[in-house]
Amino acid sequence: MTEYAVALVTGSARGMGRAIALRLASDGFNVAVNDIASQKDHLETLRIEIEGLGKKAFVYIADVANEDEVKAVVDETVEELGRLDVMVANAGICPGASGLMDTTAEQWDRMFAVNTRGVFLCYKYAAIQMIKQGRGGRIIGACSVAGMRAQGQLCPYSASKFAVRGLTQSAAMELGTHQITVNAYAPGFVDTPLTRTVFSGEGFTETVRRCENEAALKKTGQPKDLASLVSYLASPESHFITGQTGRPLTMYSEPTTFSAESYFATQGPPPNLEHEVSAVRAFVAQQIQQNRNVVLVTSGGTTVPLELNVVRFLDNFSAGTRGATSAEYFLNAGYAVIFMHRHFSLQPFSRHYSHSTNPFLDFLEIDQVDGGEPQISVTSDKRTHLLEVLTAYKSVHASGTLLTLTFVTVNDYLWLLRAVSQELSVMRRKAMYYLAAAVSDFFLPRQKMSEHKIQSGKGSLHIEMDQVPKILKSMVDEWTHDGFIVSFKLETDPLLLIPKARGALERYGHQVVIGNDLNRRKFEVVFVSRSAQPDGDASTGKLNEANSTFVEHWLRIDLARDPSKEIEEDIITELVRRHEAWVKKKQIM
Repeated sequence: MTEYAVALVTGSARGMGRAIALRLASDGFNVAVNDIASQKDHLETLRIEIEGLGKKAFVYIADVANEDEVKAVVDETVEELGRLDVMVANAGICPGASGLMDTTAEQWDRMFAVNTRGVFLCYKYAAIQMIKQGRGGRIIGACSVAGMRAQGQLCPYSASKFAVRGLTQSAAMELGTHQITVNAYAPGFVDTPLTRTVFSGEGFTETVRRCENEAALKKTGQPKDLASLVSYLASPESHFITGQTGRPLTMYSEPTTFSAESYFATQGPPPNLEHEVSAVRAFVAQQIQQNRNVVLVTSGGTTVPLELNVVRFLDNFSAGTRGATSAEYFLNAGYAVIFMHRHFSLQPFSRHYSHSTNPFLDFLEIDQVDGGEPQISVTSDKRTHLLEVLTAYKSVHASGTLLTLTFVTVNDYLWLLRAVSQELSVMRRKAMYYLAAAVSDFFLPRQKMSEHKIQSGKGSLHIEMDQVPKILKSMVDEWTHDGFIVSFKLETDPLLLIPKARGALERYGHQVVIGNDLNRRKFEVVFVSRSAQPDGDASTGKLNEANSTFVEHWLRIDLARDPSKEIEEDIITELVRRHEAWVKKKQIM
């Protein structure tokens, strides 16, 4: 811009507006500064500072929510300084945190009157003047990171800033033919009088700490940092940028959508992975030699650490009942089992006692023999069942058909699942993958974690988590090489169960989804598969062909008639039948 270029900055008495006005004066602009009447003294001080930089300054008191006053501030700026080249609609308010149900209609209206209506009026009257001048121009509005990504407890503020983004994009399309660019800036946490008021007291310190932890550069912004962005948007160099909402580098890091590939490239493996892989490789070689089918059973829930030096974590809890029980029935069916479970979750055989409401010590008695050492015996009512379980346990270990692996975190789980799947892939169709673990949907990448224990305070804790990558597609396409893959779908709304299961089959292309209604999963499940896959009949279920693509096969048991019956027995029987058909089909082909 030339030395005669003029900028108008609203809401410029303090904070970001003040820094923007001073930066534009340093860039060579004559600057009109504006705020409400209560800020007049601050504006006069700012005027003196701008004039000290050798530029003209003009002070005009106006409320941007008032259309007549906005029109007047534009007209008076042109009258006083000769033209208008840059409009910075910076004025905005945020009286404090306010959730949806706590916000009154009056608060909502006032927030939109200043933050959205005010920006609209500034855009409108600046555009009218710039078109009249015929030299193009720059219109720049105040958005916020809260207008890019919704913020809890900032309902009206966030909504008003989202509106500014839409207004900016629409105005850019409309004014482009006049060589007027329209952009906005969306800072994250910037240390200003406004933010210190909103997050007062100890809440401010806690907010600074949290925002620094979440920010890409791990520090909070200063008004001058935001002013640098506005300086560029106001410059001739930005002539090819319009309709954009720019975020300074102090912004919160954007939630990341991780692919499986990017996840493993950025999140390190667990320290014992190599040892686990060696054990799996030896186990698979042994089963190939014995010509056994092998099933990988995942079980239990994963955790999500919140700190590098872990004190706190989020637990996607699952006792692992289905996985541990299913592993036993797979072993009974002649499969070798790789049992990959959450540390301390239920395991095959010991599951009968480890989570019992009657601890196993209650099953034991101390027999005092005259003149001899006390002996331990099993109570008579538990002896038969314990003998059956112990016999099966010893037999399995003698045959070497069970390998147990453990995980704790979702990162442990993903790395171990990939490694085991890749090692097991040499068995091709003789391998089954039974994915019964309860895997977290979200995780906290290492680069977002606090190094040490998160400190408590009066403020609330906000943690932004990223989505765990959907690894089923990678399992089907890359890791397993023609394996038979079974996934589970748990829903609380039974109406979603079959549509969600079908959707998973469509997306990932595996063999079976077993649907579970949370409240009925112990006595009813549904197998969803493609109709081309053998489905057959079973005495415990019925077959419904919903359409030409999918079939549903229901399994039900009557616990009232037989309380000891476990639905996993029928699940495994059906899966073994399907897997055998899968293997034979390949042999025929």
